[in-house]
Amino acid sequence: MTTQRIIFETGDKTLAEHFAVVPLKKEVPPWYKDLDMHIGPGGLSLDAMIRAGTYNGNKTIKYCVPVLDYLTSGYLIKAAMHLKIKNVGGKDGVESGLQYVTTHSERVEHHSNAQCPVHIEGRQHVYAKLDNPWKIITPKGYSCLFYQPFYADLNVKFRLFPAIVDTDTYPVSVNFPGFALGDDEVEILPGTPLMVVFPFKRDAWKMELVVRDKPEADKGLMNYLLHRAYKTFFHQPKSFK
Repeated sequence: MTTQRIIFETGDKTLAEHFAVVPLKKEVPPWYKDLDMHIGPGGLSLDAMIRAGTYNGNKTIKYCVPVLDYLTSGYLIKAAMHLKIKNVGGKDGVESGLQYVTTHSERVEHHSNAQCPVHIEGRQHVYAKLDNPWKIITPKGYSCLFYQPFYADLNVKFRLFPAIVDTDTYPVSVNFPGFALGDDEVEILPGTPLMVVFPFKRDAWKMELVVRDKPEADKGLMNYLLHRAYKTFFHQPKSFK
């Protein structure tokens, strides 16, 4: 496996010391770490079922290797500012206002709904773009996918837009537009996980649709995969350091 280099560059020593970008595998959610691979009726753990001399449990999400790959692939950018955001008005599809208070107000931009005219949860939103103090540099031919962490126990009342940026040619930092859901004030504290950065190589693709005559074979394979075979025979290791 070839090791590529991704650079996160900043001129802020305090930021690098207290809110450094880290491999995502260092921020695996506590609930996932503490979860058993098997769980029985009433939330019984595998050890409890073994002690009771019975096992009639189900596999948990921790048994799923693709989810583990998702949780440990890429790099995590954390908030470096204290931010409060609140929607005002805007019910019944009318464009909402947005108020924010931050210790670094110069690092938040405002964008109208007309710049991204989508309806989300039955209403229009205006947007706050959070400044990202990290410039990201990847090797030639590599871009980065940016997305908000999904499995983390975060305040889901604030959404950030996913995007792909050609970080091998883009010369400045990538900022993060988002919006508040509902009417309650949303608070983002320093250190809050904001965005996952997933580097990937740009390749040209051409899709093909295939209709198979033997779907039963696929059912047999899926049953096989659910019993740990994916990890044993098909999984390829990923490395993000």
